[in-house]
Amino acid sequence: MLHYMKNKFYLIVIIFIYLTFTIYPQIKKTPKVIPIDQSSKDISLIKFKNEIFNAIEKKDTNFLVSILDTNILNSFGGNGGIQEFWDMWQMEDPNTSFWKELKKVFTMGGTFIDNNKNMFAMPYLFGIWPEDYDPFSFVAAINKDVEIHENPSKKSKIIKKINYEILMLVDFEDENNNWKKVMTVDSVYGFIQKDFVRSPIDYRVILQKEKGKWKITSFVAGD
Repeated sequence: MLHYMKNKFYLIVIIFIYLTFTIYPQIKKTPKVIPIDQSSKDISLIKFKNEIFNAIEKKDTNFLVSILDTNILNSFGGNGGIQEFWDMWQMEDPNTSFWKELKKVFTMGGTFIDNNKNMFAMPYLFGIWPEDYDPFSFVAAINKDVEIHENPSKKSKIIKKINYEILMLVDFEDENNNWKKVMTVDSVYGFIQKDFVRSPIDYRVILQKEKGKWKITSFVAGD
């Protein structure tokens, strides 16, 4: 009887170890990036953002130039600076895509990225993206109830709805116009409209406060 109980005990221990090291690690919590905006912690930053929105509305290039850092980072292959920024974005053209990109970034909220709260990054994705997920291979849904479709069409079957989930990019060729082919953590494949997902290394802005004044020190995409 004692021998039987010992064997039973060992069997239970073996099963426990098996579950602990094989099955349980596979049960993953759905990775998400929940929107956050910490700008309310600094009144001067709120004022600055409001001025930016006003400039976007008016396409006020004079104000814009006045709040650009003289060494603004525009890309990872150039020399930086305001003239490079101006030429790169063709700011003399009223229809430049810059205003649209800037509005997207400033609308999404952001986070302080230094302990002294003098540097602020937008969108929020850049500042809080989990290190476990390669920013070149993954994107995140930026809304609630984002639909994953069976095919790249609004008329196709909705496979699943998600809230702020991190998704793996499946098709890097981007051949589906306004759609991205993705896979969820539970291996659901489908298509999502581009406007509802974003990479942490899409266009983002870094703001820096010096002597009480905010400046745009970086507006880049990529890494």
